[in-house]
Parts: sequence; structure tokens; C-alpha cells
Amino acid sequence: MAIQAYVAICKLVVSTIHIIFAVHTKKGGVKMRALLIILALAFSSTATAKPTFGSGCEGCHSNTTGGTVSVTPSIDAGIGSTGNTVTFSLSGIPTGDNAALALFGTDAASLDMSIGTPDDWFSESGYIYSVTFPDSTTSYDLTFDLGTLAALGTYTVDVKFAGGSRDWHDLASFDVNVVPSAIPVPAAAWLFGSGLLGLVGVARRRRNE
Repeated sequence: MAIQAYVAICKLVVSTIHIIFAVHTKKGGVKMRALLIILALAFSSTATAKPTFGSGCEGCHSNTTGGTVSVTPSIDAGIGSTGNTVTFSLSGIPTGDNAALALFGTDAASLDMSIGTPDDWFSESGYIYSVTFPDSTTSYDLTFDLGTLAALGTYTVDVKFAGGSRDWHDLASFDVNVVPSAIPVPAAAWLFGSGLLGLVGVARRRRNE
């Protein structure tokens, strides 16, 4: 209900702006016309460019034929790891349309996830969303890091994919499996181990003699 109410308000505001614009056009108010155009564009993009109030795409986009999204079902990521990448495969975006992705579940406190490409993804309360991309896009990446506070377990991230035309959306999901970090063995330990094996070999040869 929050989405429908918000969209209705946006439409009402845009309609009001159009009426005021028409009145001021007749009066020749150049500065006012420019301001009203900016406001109209701002409200229009707000209503269509991203999920409203974290509720997803379904409120504005019907589930008819359009773009589709698929993603690798799961990815293993170690605690404190960096540069983990998830690739979304996109297809069927209608010609001339643009689209965007929204991800829900990345803000779980026990996941301790941070997005590695902040210029391509934007954060909202409860979800993150991508920049819009044209119909020629066939794949899109999410690069993320896990902090040291990440807890072992499996976390499901919901994916919502929708177009700017408001007539389609698609859903998917993937799991982030938080696993223990691989602890690198120091070079000194390898040298010690090699030396110890050498001593064992020498001792065996002496016994055999």
C-alpha cells in the first residue's frame, strides 16, 4: 500500500506541476518554467527509477513478458574476504527500455557486507540498487567485501529486476555462504617443516646403516 500511495502522490504532484507550467507559459515566466521542468523530472524519476521505501518492484511493475535475470545460486565468501563477485545474467530487455536491479538482504548485521563498487550501486534502507542500464546490457556485476564481524552461515539475497517502462519485472535470489577464512601458512613454517622432514630422513638412513 505504501508504494501505491507514494506513486499516486508523485503523479498528483507531476500533474499539478504541468498545470502550473501551462499557466506560467502563457505569462512568459522563463525562470519559473525552468524550475518546474526540473521538479517534474525529479518526481518522475523518483517514481520509476528505484524501489520505493524498500518494498520492491511489484507495486509499479506488472509481471508481464519482459526482461529476465539469472544469477549463480550461491557463492562462498570467507570472513574478512574482499573482491567477491556475483554476476547477474540479463536478457529480454525490450528495445529502447532501461532497467535496474535491486537487492534485498545485503544489510544483515551478521553478514557484515560492504559493496566494493559504490559508483555502480546505491544504498537505501533495507536494500541496494544499481544504476540504470540500457537494453543492450547482458550482464552486471556486484563486487562485495565481508568484514571481520561476519558470522558463519548462509544468507539469502533476493534479486528484483525491472524496467523503466513499468510493464515488467523478474525475480531471482542467491545465497552467500560465509565460510572460515583461509589462514595462510607463514614461509617460516614451511621452511621449518621442510627442515624437520630432512632430519627425519637422515635419522632413518642412520638407523638402516
